[in-house]
Amino acid sequence: MVAAVSSLVEAQQAGKKTPQIGYLGAVSSGANLVRVAAFHDALSEAGYRERENIIVEYRYTDGKPERLAILAAELVALKVDVIVSEGPSVTRRVKQATDTIPIVMTKLSRVTVLGTSTEPGNAQALRQAQLAAEAFNLQVQYIDVRDRNEIETAFQAATKQRSDAVFLLTGSIFVSQRRQIAGFAIKNRLPTISYRPDFVEDGGLISYSPSLTDLSRRPQPTWTRSSKGQSPPTCQLSSRLSLS
Repeated sequence: MVAAVSSLVEAQQAGKKTPQIGYLGAVSSGANLVRVAAFHDALSEAGYRERENIIVEYRYTDGKPERLAILAAELVALKVDVIVSEGPSVTRRVKQATDTIPIVMTKLSRVTVLGTSTEPGNAQALRQAQLAAEAFNLQVQYIDVRDRNEIETAFQAATKQRSDAVFLLTGSIFVSQRRQIAGFAIKNRLPTISYRPDFVEDGGLISYSPSLTDLSRRPQPTWTRSSKGQSPPTCQLSSRLSLS
């Protein structure tokens, strides 16, 4: 989460001296000590020190959800660079208060998975995503996207279903249309994760996958040894993976 916050803060720094983060909690500050401490530690690891090179504006409802709208408006009025929200109900209130300030959630409850059923491995990848979601008590909504014209409709459906985030499975449509997808993600205020690093370069929020560059290099030992007359069974590849 803090990696996403850091990238968003840097992107929003158009001449500001000190970046500002708005933190909107659904409970009291006393009930949030552990979570806030972890947030501070992560900021520190990213090179940020509160009151030195970053400002964090905290707002808590103290168990009164009716205060969410007022507190969200306060953070928007402060013109913070990014707002960290605790959970879907808080995020919905923040979305109602602003359509320009990026929002990062600390908790998810519903995720929309976009895939293409005709792509090899789609069913297995979807099942793995569902198993991972079950472990975190997340609800998963799957939308099958077979044509680039269905991408916008898929994001509209995700918004209508009140999804907190979108997860992209592998697929040629998502590769060729990654800029379009990043645009729809921003338009619909939906954090979206892809397996390709260039998705982030084109405006997406997060990518997570084995290094594609490293994977492209892996066949080299096989064809090198084969060219020297060694049989394929003797060619062993490293099992090391680097994540990006």
